[in-house]
Amino acid sequence: MLQYFFLTRFNLELWDVNKHRMVMDKEKWMEERCELFEKYCLPSVAGQTDQDFTWIILCDHATEDCYQKKLIGYRKKCPQIQLIQVRCTFSWDYADIFADVIRHTVCRRGFNPLDVCITTMLDNDDAIHHKFVEYTKRRAKFLDFGTFLSYDYGLQYFNELNMATRIWYPNNHFLSYVESVKRVRTCYGFGSHFLLEKQEGVKVCHIDSETFPMWVETIHENNVDNDVKMTTRTTFVRRPSYLKKYFNIDQELCFNRNKFFVRFVFQMIRRMYEKIYPREWK
Repeated sequence: MLQYFFLTRFNLELWDVNKHRMVMDKEKWMEERCELFEKYCLPSVAGQTDQDFTWIILCDHATEDCYQKKLIGYRKKCPQIQLIQVRCTFSWDYADIFADVIRHTVCRRGFNPLDVCITTMLDNDDAIHHKFVEYTKRRAKFLDFGTFLSYDYGLQYFNELNMATRIWYPNNHFLSYVESVKRVRTCYGFGSHFLLEKQEGVKVCHIDSETFPMWVETIHENNVDNDVKMTTRTTFVRRPSYLKKYFNIDQELCFNRNKFFVRFVFQMIRRMYEKIYPREWK
């Protein structure tokens, strides 16, 4: 039997500044975070062809009541949501918290020691293909315990430009981890996804299929770090209804090459500045 979990850090106290090195207005940030979640992330998960999963969402213990009610209300669209409140002093312990919640959940269900546990990273401003759970479960049956699954192709959707590109991103943050329910470590138990394959003993199964982009990374002004990823494999998405068809996102795409390249130039300048004057993270 497969036990499937999406793991999302909704509004934990992790960062003080965004990619422009501007201190984030927490009230405005939370308001935008909910808007992005409702528009992109929530419908893509609620619309999965395989509904047998649990979605663990960690939220800050001090979240204002109006947003607490919003979070609870999201269960109406996706009853698989399991909300967990975390005190800010434990925010950076999210990997251990996720693992503990999963252990308690599977024990409560009366798990079989032979059950397979799959955990998938999912940021609350991103989205996934409507067959993500179905495809991941199917592939997990042929993977050894202790193996990550990476869909190397996905989309970047630029919120302000209302356009999307198809990108190749093998060390992306939509990784799934296959393990035994007897020893739950989760996809977050190995540190940064950028450095994952540099760790000894880590196995990653890469699905390098340009035909089926399996995720959408939403790019907006308040991203902590993410922006344009440009390689020789980057292509523009020209079909207006693409997000609706595969990601359950009600958004018609446009295409403006000039605006995209201006964005790309600014991103290159910012990256060079980052290398010279690296940020100090919280």
